[in-house]
Amino acid sequence: MIYYESKKTKTWQEPWIAKFKEDIRNKGAHIGVLVTKTLPKYCQQDFIYKDGIWITSPRYAHQLAVAMCN
Repeated sequence: MIYYESKKTKTWQEPWIAKFKEDIRNKGAHIGVLVTKTLPKYCQQDFIYKDGIWITSPRYAHQLAVAMCN
């Protein structure tokens, strides 16, 4: 199961990762995708795998989901 969360803010908040990982465990999901308009500064592309979760922009959320399901 893939668990998604979206953020629509102007600044990236690193604590989101720990909270999201907890939410993933509580939902019993296997994969987590955090979709956010503002990516972290260390993300040089439009998506990154960090600390066990995927972080992506809304533009690539659907393509990432398709890739994970194949």
